[in-house]
Amino acid sequence: MRRHFTPLKVVVVIFLITGDCYNPPQPCRLSPRYFLSNPAEIPAFTSAVRFGSREKLINGIRRCSVTLETPDTYAEGEAYFIKPGQIRIAQRVAESMRDRDVITHWAHLGDTEAGMLIEEYVAAEMESPNVLLAFNSHQGHFWEASTLLVIDGVLVMKAEGKRGIQQEQYQPLSGPFWILSFDPDNPGVFRIELKEGKSENPLPVQNGLSGPPLLMNGQSMLEQLRFNRRPALEGNDLGWRAIDHQLAMTCYGYTAGGELVILQLIGNPDDSVRKEPTLFQVVDILEKLGVRGAVLGGTSGDVQRYSVFDNPSVVRSRGRRGSGFQKAFPKGRPLGTAVLVLRKPTEDLGRSLGESL
Repeated sequence: MRRHFTPLKVVVVIFLITGDCYNPPQPCRLSPRYFLSNPAEIPAFTSAVRFGSREKLINGIRRCSVTLETPDTYAEGEAYFIKPGQIRIAQRVAESMRDRDVITHWAHLGDTEAGMLIEEYVAAEMESPNVLLAFNSHQGHFWEASTLLVIDGVLVMKAEGKRGIQQEQYQPLSGPFWILSFDPDNPGVFRIELKEGKSENPLPVQNGLSGPPLLMNGQSMLEQLRFNRRPALEGNDLGWRAIDHQLAMTCYGYTAGGELVILQLIGNPDDSVRKEPTLFQVVDILEKLGVRGAVLGGTSGDVQRYSVFDNPSVVRSRGRRGSGFQKAFPKGRPLGTAVLVLRKPTEDLGRSLGESL
């Protein structure tokens, strides 16, 4: 089987955390306007997060460990930070998923057309020796009808006529979407409006990733999210039953200084006592990192990363025991799209360093 990919090359900046720091527990009340699984009870949560010291992996790339621990929550993860001009980013798309009607072709054991694991994206890359890091990408990765990327100024969504999860009848995307820009000279999160699969105005970015908005201009966007949306058709739609759902998460965001923060948190989805994070806790962590604008990436079994700096090189979350995807993909959930971080060509690196002097 031959797999096809849509390439993209851009430069990103990732936030640097200086020194060790510890944030003591801070109580936070949830607004009754949020859609909770039990609206009669508005629970408080306490978010205790520890950030490790920054670690230089290579010129322009650093990382920091992140640990979230409360009496009823536990997750570990990392934030990766990249300076501008010293790396490049490529988005890859599994055309088999973009062109898949998931109503007639649902996931099944032995499924070879559901995308690839994160390490398979790296292995399939023509420049695989230059791949330093790789991450899961969009929340829906072409299972959901709302999957949307921007690559070289073109909107990339499910192929015409191909339906997403619980979409009885195909329809082009319409409504609001939030795009995190990968353009090095245009950082931020931008809201766009689509009508029948087309933007009503010129696209504000050439390359980017859409996702449910978490922060805009330093303000929480959680009240803008719409839950239990099946199918998910707009940029703020999620199929989860409620906002306090707890699962592994990947987030992409920007600081006020134009630095891109990539955060991943993974726990044990089968632990009934100390569960994985909620969106409230993840937004709390993003704010502590100084993030002003952010979108949600893939969650649950989608959360994967590859690092050439580590052994083993792959970290992967898993879905809940007994879930449909866990049964179909016992070795790990394939991804319909991925984000790769690659070395920048030496001549380009020299030029960017010269421009910064």
